[in-house]
Amino acid sequence: MFCPSCGEEKEKNVGKICLDCFVRDKELTKISDYLDVDYCTKCGSFKSEGEWKEGMENSKIEAAESAVMSNLGVHREVENPRVALGSEVGGDEIEVDIEVLGEIKGEPIRLRDSTRVRLNKKTCDRCSRVSGGYFESTIQVRGTNRDISEDEISKIEGLIEDFLGDFEKKGRMAFIGNVEKADGGLDISVGTSKLGKRLSRKITKRFGGSFSQSASLIGMEDGQEVYRVNYSVRLPPFRVGDVVEIDDNLIGITEVGDIIRGIDVESGDTYKRNWKYIKDLDMEKIGERDDLEKGTISLVSNNEVQVVEPWGYENVTLKKPSFLSKSDEGKKVFMLKNGKDIMLLSEKFAKD
Repeated sequence: MFCPSCGEEKEKNVGKICLDCFVRDKELTKISDYLDVDYCTKCGSFKSEGEWKEGMENSKIEAAESAVMSNLGVHREVENPRVALGSEVGGDEIEVDIEVLGEIKGEPIRLRDSTRVRLNKKTCDRCSRVSGGYFESTIQVRGTNRDISEDEISKIEGLIEDFLGDFEKKGRMAFIGNVEKADGGLDISVGTSKLGKRLSRKITKRFGGSFSQSASLIGMEDGQEVYRVNYSVRLPPFRVGDVVEIDDNLIGITEVGDIIRGIDVESGDTYKRNWKYIKDLDMEKIGERDDLEKGTISLVSNNEVQVVEPWGYENVTLKKPSFLSKSDEGKKVFMLKNGKDIMLLSEKFAKD
């Protein structure tokens, strides 16, 4: 077919002109010489299509290339377009080279273009809330009749970090503002009430206990009352390694959570109870695994056992626990002293 543009006979035309002239003369890619993107200098997020989006490691390049992909136009005659971008950062301005591969009338084509992306320094909605001290929810984590241990605090902080990594994918306002030690526990400020509830449930599921919630009016927004939801998390009055009297049973605690696990220190039997069924029982902490000392068994009878205790090296007579037998005479046994009372504990708990 004759091409009126170049005056030659060509096999493939697009409209009235040949493919070569069409590619040469037509504007097959379209993009502005400059693009402007709002960029948060605090967290690296950027605005795309009217919404703030999380930035990754190379957030400036991601912001620039996202803007290019949103604004790049490709002629409708280009079939199966594939776009490759190459970016070079120069301060707050990024130069982006564009390459488009595709086909026209079954013939492969390669198109090139370029643009510059200017990053406008802004503070995103989330960082604005954090810096302004705005939080929809707070969590107070406390122990019941005790302070939370440093080990528990460290583990709770680790749980928060792991949990937040998964939850952040579901919304930009899912953030932790502050985690502070206070009054023997932790105070946690969180971005949304939904996050506060989920995190409170996560903490109690891992460490036991329960939580309650209340709301307080903190202001007005767009004519609507704005409330802050406060979650009060109460951990059990014991932690792993404690020896606790629960409803007249001495239990060495080996695991906390929704299910409390332990060992009956007198019988050596496994103890397993749902926290919600025992939380209202009488409980008293007797001691800790770290308080255990070893005594020497001198005599075992049917109902009693004589042991040389390690504090004053006196031979004391105690009720025989079911985990001891005649064959244990001369062996060591773990002992715990609570005031004037001395109790024997199974090796199963002491070395758990």
